[in-house]
Amino acid sequence: MKAATAGILSCVAFAAIAAGPPRKIVFGRNGHVLVANIDGAGAKRLITGTSAAFSPDGTQIAFLSHAAYADPADPETHIAVIDIASRKVKIFKAIPSSRCLDPVWSPDGKWIAFQSRRESTEWISDLAVVRPDGTGFNIIKKGEEPPKSAFNSPCWARDGRSIFYHDTINIYRLGLDGVVLGQWKIDKIVPFDYMTGGGRIDVSPDGKRLLLTIDYRKDSDAPPPSLWSFDLTTQAAVRLSTPKELWIEVGCWLDNNNILVVSRSPNDAPGEIYRMSIDGTNVKRLITNARGVSVSPGD
Repeated sequence: MKAATAGILSCVAFAAIAAGPPRKIVFGRNGHVLVANIDGAGAKRLITGTSAAFSPDGTQIAFLSHAAYADPADPETHIAVIDIASRKVKIFKAIPSSRCLDPVWSPDGKWIAFQSRRESTEWISDLAVVRPDGTGFNIIKKGEEPPKSAFNSPCWARDGRSIFYHDTINIYRLGLDGVVLGQWKIDKIVPFDYMTGGGRIDVSPDGKRLLLTIDYRKDSDAPPPSLWSFDLTTQAAVRLSTPKELWIEVGCWLDNNNILVVSRSPNDAPGEIYRMSIDGTNVKRLITNARGVSVSPGD
């Protein structure tokens, strides 16, 4: 009997280990980084910063140590990493740029890709990577003169061998050697003529689709912000059905069939995070007063 009980307990313990830590949501609020449970409960403030993204194992968060352009007297934005359990923070000030943007982890957790603004001009960025300890800074591709001057919303392919990004005109898939592996005109994917620099790309967990945030603003001649799914194999794009009352700020994949959406009003009021199926059903509000969203990886 004791042996059987021990065996059961061992199986339970193994299952808990195999399942990994519970998934979490990280988001911004009033210039701070907060973490909540996957259902939106238990939100806790971690640190001052923006543009937060989970590491693949869910134990660390990469973020910008200062809100970009929030304080004209201190415009610097550095990549930083915080360990959630210990609250220890490392700010990567050795990177030769004081205006970094959009940190995102590689699938194996060994690298963080980001935009590195040139010190000589605020209009041109390079696509760079750095290790989670702040070492190994390397520029994958240098930016060109406008409009090809930015690497907006860098996002790793699921195999960790390439990175997606856009320059408001095209979406690119770039190898880590700087070679362009794929290129798609945005106005061919969606029936509009551009994305702004704030438009987001997110790769589905199975690596087959891109979730595109087409982020038009109030008083634009274009339709309001929307979400599109772009199939990398068939090259087909589908506009996702989202409730008409939701003014989309950004979206990200939760799993292959569900997404998280940040909605806010056109007057720039604080937003709300919703969970929903990609067919527009099962809409549930999780968090209020939020900006941006990232979710820790799951199976």
